[in-house]
Amino acid sequence: IDLGLGLNMLLDPHPTYELFTNLSQENLEKLRSGVGIDFSSEVGSLLITDDMMKKMNPLGLVLKTSLEYNQPVISRMDITIGAYMSYTVYKPGYVSLPKKLMENAKKVNNKIDFENDELKSFYMNNVDFGISLGLLFKV
Repeated sequence: IDLGLGLNMLLDPHPTYELFTNLSQENLEKLRSGVGIDFSSEVGSLLITDDMMKKMNPLGLVLKTSLEYNQPVISRMDITIGAYMSYTVYKPGYVSLPKKLMENAKKVNNKIDFENDELKSFYMNNVDFGISLGLLFKV
């Protein structure tokens, strides 16, 4: 059994996003024609500029637990079988959104400035889990 505490860093300068909606075509058309907001589904890539990377806090706090079992196979080799789960919390300060979402937000509130205003109470969470299988050699 293993418990861990650590840091994780976001490094992808061009993350891919998938924007999905549960609105019907009728509701999407009402939003487009009435308010001028477009929430249709799309897939794309975000461009995070160097200026945004300097402002953003890429570090996250990681809490990790794992369970491993070693089974001897021969005198100098074991098979390792395990499972792990980790939870990460980020407080980036600034967020990069798809252009469509930024434009829609500015239509509702034109005072919003995603590029320059820091988000003081925004947190992102990540849960990661899986199994591991490996070989352990004894020297």
